[in-house]
Amino acid sequence: MKRFEKFLSKRWAANTFAACCAVVMYLLLSNISVFAGWISSVWKLLSPVVVGVIVAYLLNPLSDIFYRRVFFKIRKESARHMASVIATCAAIVLVLVVLLLALIPSLIESVTKLISQWGSYTKSIQGLLQKLSAFVESKNLNIDLSGLSDIVENSMAKLVEFLKNNVQTILSALGSVGTSISNFAIGVVFGVCFLVAKKPLLKILGKMRAAVIKQERIEKTNELLGRCHKVFIRYIGYTLIDALIIGMGTL
Repeated sequence: MKRFEKFLSKRWAANTFAACCAVVMYLLLSNISVFAGWISSVWKLLSPVVVGVIVAYLLNPLSDIFYRRVFFKIRKESARHMASVIATCAAIVLVLVVLLLALIPSLIESVTKLISQWGSYTKSIQGLLQKLSAFVESKNLNIDLSGLSDIVENSMAKLVEFLKNNVQTILSALGSVGTSISNFAIGVVFGVCFLVAKKPLLKILGKMRAAVIKQERIEKTNELLGRCHKVFIRYIGYTLIDALIIGMGTL
């Protein structure tokens, strides 16, 4: 780093470096579509890994709680860590099951009620449109509301026709959603693996940081990141507890 700084302190070197950066920026902007496609391809490959890192980060506080307060009697450190990870995964699965049991029945009930009462909804809207048409006629306004009445009256038939005419588009959209779900599932698997191998990974990252960043900056950065971590994890934890209480209350 010091050699690079001394090199850039020379005027001709700084100008050359700036000119090279300008050329690279021009090439990137002139080939932005190719560059965007390359970024998209790289993101498709790395997205499960990124999701895995996020999942491991979110599960780590719960794993630490199990490690320190539940399985503290296990003397072997590796077994204690593995038991904490397994308990964390089981707890998350239990929370998700409770939330799904609370959400799915209410969602099905809402959709069923909407379909069964579709006729009454359309009749109410038609009644409002008739009153609005009478008001428009009484005020001698040149507004034709017959088109809206036809749309409301044949809304279900038009919806079915729309679904028939766009089956391929809907299936492709569902396929992309399925791909996203599968990538997320792979990311969750990566997250569990990262959580299991937490200590070796942190040692490697620590060595890489020490090789690039000064110790003083590392300590200041760790202090700032530690504060941000505490605030964020507390927010996530309280939100999940609130969601779990509401979910259990609706069962």
